[in-house]
This record gives sequence, C-alpha cells and structure tokens, in this order.
Amino acid sequence: GALDPVTGRADRSYFPASVRARRRFVSRIRLAFDVLIALLNVVFWKAVHVRLRAAGLPGVIATVGNAVAVFFLNERAMDTATRRADAENHALDADYDSAIFEYVLAFRVINSYAQIFYVAFVQRALE
Repeated sequence: GALDPVTGRADRSYFPASVRARRRFVSRIRLAFDVLIALLNVVFWKAVHVRLRAAGLPGVIATVGNAVAVFFLNERAMDTATRRADAENHALDADYDSAIFEYVLAFRVINSYAQIFYVAFVQRALE
C-alpha cells in the first residue's frame, strides 16, 4: 500500500463499501438484539414489581433494580458501539464517531425511556 505522508508508515487498508455495508447490517442486527434486551428488562422489572406488591413488599425494590439495570445496559451499549464501529473499519474519524453516536443514541433513548412509555401506554391497557 501507499505510505502515509505524516507517519511514513503504510496506510491502513479499509474495507470496500460492500464489506462495510454487510458489517453495518450486522451492527443493526446487534442493535435490534440489544433493544430487545432493554424491552425485556422493562417487562421483567414490571413483573417483579407486581409480585412484590402482591406479597406486601415495597415496589421500590423493583424500581431500584430497573434503574441499576438501565445504567449497566447503557454502559454496555457504549462498549458494544465501539466494538461495532471498529469492526466496520471506517476510513474517516467522522464516520467512525457517527457510527458510535447513532448506535448509542438509538439504544439509550429506547433503554432509558422504555419504562416511561410502558407506564404511559401499555400499563393502562393491561389493567
């Protein structure tokens, strides 16, 4: 390959667009899986809340458990986004940063607000 004019080392080779597109598709599948985990987290903690209340225990235990789970899932999303962006092998730093931002934003919005949407739209329908 050609030499980098700044470092004098060989340029890093980047994937052709078709390979990068396949890897982005895999990243989208991974995002869908992570979103499913976030939604299952809401369902799980709502079920725990109902069982605690039925047993006469405070529901705040489930609320704290959900908050801790949301925090850890959000942190995990950043690690996953970085690994996926590395796998996509972007030629420009701006593209790399955008890939991480898109993944993290999409996941964190759903993960952080899924509980609110559940209470606002689903809970009434189930009662």
